[in-house]
Amino acid sequence: MKKRLLALTLAVALGCALLPTAALAAGITVTEVVPCQFFEVSGFSEGLVAVMRDDNWGYMDKAGNVVTPRQYAEAADFSEGLAAVRMEDKYGYIEE
Repeated sequence: MKKRLLALTLAVALGCALLPTAALAAGITVTEVVPCQFFEVSGFSEGLVAVMRDDNWGYMDKAGNVVTPRQYAEAADFSEGLAAVRMEDKYGYIEE
């Protein structure tokens, strides 16, 4: 678990381009789960991860499949099957 957290921290701090080099230097094997094409990602929650690019959030699964297209201004992690989201000035919940 610590190695995964370190890899995620390195990804955020150094950016995707430098992650493999930094991880190898730290003795960590890196497996790309979420492609390095997003500006921001959350942690996996209930098998899904929120991803953001072009100021829009959506959700992907661990296989990299888009589960919910990027359409939200804000997107929280899933908890008990629901995630809070915002579209423009409206807030609500979506189901897994």
